[in-house]
Amino acid sequence: YIENGNVWLSSPDGAKKVQLTTSGTPAKPWLGVAQAADGRTAAVFNNDPNGNARNQRIKVWDKLGNEIKDLTLQSKNPGSSLIARPIAFEITDDGEVTANEFSYCGGVFPCGSLIRGTWYTTTNVEFGLTPPFETSGARQGTFFGRRLVFTDGSAVSVQRAPNAPFTDDSDPWISPSAGFALKRADIPASGGKVALEVLTEAPAPGQPKNTISVLPYAGDAGTGAVDPANGCDLGAPAASGNAHNVAWSPDGSQIAWRDEQGLKVAGAPVLPWPDPTPCSLSSPPVLITAAPADDTPEPKDASTYFTVSGPSFGGADVGAILAARTPPPPPAPAPAPGPAPGGPTGTGGPAVTPPKAPTGAALAKGLALNVTSTAAGAITARGTIPAKLARRLGLPTTVATGRIGAQRAGQKLTLRLRLTAKARRKAKRLKGVTLTVRITQGGKTTTLRLKLR
Repeated sequence: YIENGNVWLSSPDGAKKVQLTTSGTPAKPWLGVAQAADGRTAAVFNNDPNGNARNQRIKVWDKLGNEIKDLTLQSKNPGSSLIARPIAFEITDDGEVTANEFSYCGGVFPCGSLIRGTWYTTTNVEFGLTPPFETSGARQGTFFGRRLVFTDGSAVSVQRAPNAPFTDDSDPWISPSAGFALKRADIPASGGKVALEVLTEAPAPGQPKNTISVLPYAGDAGTGAVDPANGCDLGAPAASGNAHNVAWSPDGSQIAWRDEQGLKVAGAPVLPWPDPTPCSLSSPPVLITAAPADDTPEPKDASTYFTVSGPSFGGADVGAILAARTPPPPPAPAPAPGPAPGGPTGTGGPAVTPPKAPTGAALAKGLALNVTSTAAGAITARGTIPAKLARRLGLPTTVATGRIGAQRAGQKLTLRLRLTAKARRKAKRLKGVTLTVRITQGGKTTTLRLKLR
């Protein structure tokens, strides 16, 4: 759909959204968008400095949001520069062809008549149709497979399957009752039901002029029998005021439209529904965006509306697009350096307050360590030096030990750490050495690194 001039994609529940374009503005918006079941999204833009509608282009993205084509939106030269298009914009279910409705003035100045129809552009090859194929008089086209479903401003017709959409063969299908006109029709790829945009020429006071009817049909689209008695209308509270731009999900399980509150998606109406309107929906509507649609009536004919702003259902993977655009997490911080001399490490062992200025002489007499017990029982201490240094001094790696008993958890005690007999004889040579002290109680240890002065 188009919001604030740019193309957006949303999951049907509105939980995930991604902006596909950024170059549009409300004053110079993207001009139309449509999405295929395979996830291809096509959108129309115009970068012509003079805004010439015959120089419009389409961009095509794959289901992962990667731009795969930038093509000319093909047109004929009818001898008039005042072409209005796209008035409607759609893409075939297979994503291969787009259709755009046009109109231009013909006859005597200033505008004797409006000439209308639909031109087609392929989505894979530049100038794939030269000149472009035209379905004369076709308005507000949607696709059922590759078959254009269109109106002449009043009744609905469907192209015949052979050679569609490049064919003029079609079947008149649904005609309105007196006082009504059918502006647009959409059929899900699964078939079996059709959503009609119905214009009421003289609505009752307080009633909307434009409504959406959902009707089941049997047989083939274009020739199958429509069953109005078992259809229903989208009405309040689901639809607010004038409702238009209706679109089915490809499997027909969801329906979307625009009304005076914004763009909505709901579960498909329950059919058959032989009761008075409104429709019973299989799930309540979700408001995707409150941004209004561009539904300005086309000059000279209030029965035709621009229906290019969406919604259009398809298979784009919004979650994957968002994931690809999400920056990677920052690198994990570098591991913290080992504890500085005097800093206790370890969890669960007795709490220890390091001595301020430990020396070898103090260690020889018994270095006082203030500890807090974790439980009742013995607390032991063991001081070690690196193995390489121990070999050079002719000492074992353990050079100091200590022990004290605790009567309860949380008891504050003074544990004396003393050099062993062999280490006392070489106490002076321990100056400048870093002693690793492990204080243990109940299998849990706290470690200190003490640099002896």
